[in-house]
Amino acid sequence: MITIKIGNIESMLDGFVPSQIWEMLDSELSYKTKGVEYTKAYNEIKEDGERAWDGRTRLLKNRKNGLFFPSGTLARVRKILDDQRMQYTFEDCRPPTVNNITYPLNEKVKFHDYQSDAINKCLETKRGIVKVATGGGKTHIAGGIISKAGVTPWVFFVNSRAVLHQTARALENKILGEESIGIVGDGICDIRNITVMTMQTAAAALGEKKKDIDEEDDDYNDEKEQAILQKKADILNLIKGAEGIIVDEAHHTPARLAKAVCFAAKNARARFGLSASPWRDDGDDLLIEACFGKRIVDIEATYLINRGFLVRPTIYMPHMRCCLGSFKTYQNIYSSYIVDNDKRNEVIADYANICREQKKPTMILVKQIKHGKILNDLLPDAVFIKGEDSTKQRDKAINSIVNRNKFILIATALADEGLDIPCLERGILAGSGKSSTKAFQRLGRFLRVEEGKTEAKILDFMDYAKYISEHSRRRLKLYSTESGFIIVKDFPPEIK
Repeated sequence: MITIKIGNIESMLDGFVPSQIWEMLDSELSYKTKGVEYTKAYNEIKEDGERAWDGRTRLLKNRKNGLFFPSGTLARVRKILDDQRMQYTFEDCRPPTVNNITYPLNEKVKFHDYQSDAINKCLETKRGIVKVATGGGKTHIAGGIISKAGVTPWVFFVNSRAVLHQTARALENKILGEESIGIVGDGICDIRNITVMTMQTAAAALGEKKKDIDEEDDDYNDEKEQAILQKKADILNLIKGAEGIIVDEAHHTPARLAKAVCFAAKNARARFGLSASPWRDDGDDLLIEACFGKRIVDIEATYLINRGFLVRPTIYMPHMRCCLGSFKTYQNIYSSYIVDNDKRNEVIADYANICREQKKPTMILVKQIKHGKILNDLLPDAVFIKGEDSTKQRDKAINSIVNRNKFILIATALADEGLDIPCLERGILAGSGKSSTKAFQRLGRFLRVEEGKTEAKILDFMDYAKYISEHSRRRLKLYSTESGFIIVKDFPPEIK
């Protein structure tokens, strides 16, 4: 008889596991490692003709006292044991809940039926991945979970300074109590029973290297983070002692830093990952499940569009055929065909000016600051926000759009996720890119409902050059998975 000993982070199979079942578990709980083709071990062939390493990352660990696996993958383990008719029992080894507390909600807070269903499912399962299309109210759902789950303290992890303050304000408007919502990040260390924290700050407190944190997010501010880390012990105690954690944009979780943070929260029985696109382009989706558990809520954009909770988008993808020369590296191709492409940039500027004349709030998304500056020169009346800007600068720029003092906002990757500007009616995806998760996130910036807003028009491009043509086809294929999206393979009629 096998006993499954369940822990918050890792669980264990205690007892005899037949070799054929061990092999099934090993296969199910492993994935091909990104970039394996370029490693020495994978390309080294032993005398018996086998590779020195098969290139797979394994989550199943064979230790002296048993087989260990991430608790989030328990459903996969149980399915294999059930299919093989293996008998097993459970032993819950997780620490008991210390605090039993609920937080009252503001009487003005109301939930749509799909949001209430999502909250109830989370309260029932205690952990899992919550997929809700951008604009479907992930933070609203999170507020409902925190208020009713009966545990404290909570940490709500976010991936940028902009979303840090936005999320804290949103939760503060929902959850009533003697204390306001705490903030850890952007130079602030104010710990409360419910605290919003940047993943970068958490990673720095755990001792991750600055260069690795910078690689994860250009929104990182070293000077402010170092000031916060004077209270490193308090931050670590909060992470390790939290009884509930929620990770926004959970598709980042497989990144080494985010995974380290999730696994450091050893005391959190309640743990949820929120995302509109809980998958990874590099194939290590299994790690998201390892951190949180299986997907328990799945609310797609088309469902919300058909019910009137999101506006229906029309996505224009005209062909941009340019012959600008032959380049070997992706960086040179991207610079020539995207960033420095005069023809393409002129089309972007022309359409943005038409949107401004129509008084349609418009956001242009770019990947590089240089590209944003080029477009800002062509559009001097636009406002431009980037990762290095202060929170005050960003808020001022965003408010100028919300108040209709300006109509064109240019933004770098900091706007890919979490930025909530419902008034946006037009979007220009100027930065191209291959990421399917980011494509959906970017598109979602424009689908939020606001009074008087009946449509969203988004301009993307079918670019033609090595690498980027494949990226364009990938985005088009992704958009086609949502039947609620209207796709036009041509320019918007205003600029024909």
